Amino acid sequence: MERAKKVHGMGDFPSAVFFAQQSVEKAVKAMIESRGEYIYNYGPRLANEFLKIFQDE
Repeated sequence: MERAKKVHGMGDFPSAVFFAQQSVEKAVKAMIESRGEYIYNYGPRLANEFLKIFQDE
């Protein structure tokens, strides 16, 4: 996220969005892995698995 903030401050908004998205994906993946599930293919499956695992919380 620090990298996203840095490039945002330099006006490089596309890169800022890219790095912010990577940070969110890594955080979601870590939350899923904390439940003993592992996802090796990102994309739409990551969001679907996250919702399936955490829907009751």
